[in-house]
Amino acid sequence: MAEIEVLLSPNLKIFAVKSAAYLMERSGLYKTLFLNIPKEMEGLVSDLAEDELPYESFIYEVGVQRLIPEPLASWEYANEPLLKMLPDLRSSFPKLKIYCYSIKEHEFFLNDIATRIAYLILRTAITGKVEVGEWVGVLEDSFKFEHDVLVKKKKLISEKAYGKCICLSGLSGRRLKDALSEDGHLVTTKYIGGVYHFVPLEILERSWRRESLSGEETERLVRCHLEYIREYVYISTNLDKAYYQWLYDKVPWLRNRIDREAIRFLNFLTH
Repeated sequence: MAEIEVLLSPNLKIFAVKSAAYLMERSGLYKTLFLNIPKEMEGLVSDLAEDELPYESFIYEVGVQRLIPEPLASWEYANEPLLKMLPDLRSSFPKLKIYCYSIKEHEFFLNDIATRIAYLILRTAITGKVEVGEWVGVLEDSFKFEHDVLVKKKKLISEKAYGKCICLSGLSGRRLKDALSEDGHLVTTKYIGGVYHFVPLEILERSWRRESLSGEETERLVRCHLEYIREYVYISTNLDKAYYQWLYDKVPWLRNRIDREAIRFLNFLTH
């Protein structure tokens, strides 16, 4: 049995920066670090951590070996801070074991789902109609595949978990916690840094996971997502800035909880 802390983080760069800082402060407490990137990348990650492979060469090899679907920029956006931190982490904590617990097919499936969603959103933008049945099909396919992936991720972690571990995860990490607990591990979760409110697509996905929604509610959330994409993502220099502007405009009761220093930092983010 291992003691595993699952670190929950939204898929934004600012949260990746906070996760990297958290790891640098606390990694001396852990024996093992699990990264939520494909296990097929583990050799490259090891070379990167050992400072034997420059970051730019790492990204090049990821592309050449087709470990992540093109374009790489969307994947790199939220992973860059953690990846660039690995050499310093290894230097500070040379005994820390680093493993990758995701799988390549998951990344390609996520890309396929994102493409299907983008197509449906484009159709809604052009025709003004929401094809609820097709949205239901995408959500059902996603949920079925995510369940299968969770089983594989749990197996990869359980096989290598030893002593006190930290496992980086997205906001779906609570399901991973439950799965790992079934294997007898002592698992806790910690949310990393700052206020976060789910965007419309995330609300749609989470609501469908709990129970089937009416066609009217599905259509409403799809139209809210289209608004988020069209009025925030398309006109912003990066995803973080789009998100926080949307949060400020659409969730007024959270305005006072937004970290203003963090918002100023967003101007320096790339991609």
